[in-house]
Amino acid sequence: MSNQQRLKELEEQIDEIKRSLPAHSIPASMLLTLEDLEEELEELQEAARGESDAAA
Repeated sequence: MSNQQRLKELEEQIDEIKRSLPAHSIPASMLLTLEDLEEELEELQEAARGESDAAA
């Protein structure tokens, strides 16, 4: 899977989790999953920026 595909997949998963978060009593597992996905997304975005900087 390419980085671009993974970025899109992560963004979709994050959006889905955020839409499904209850207003109250958010399960810890949902928050941990969201946090993990956001961290992976950030890492891939930084890697993509590094690749585009290297190509310039």
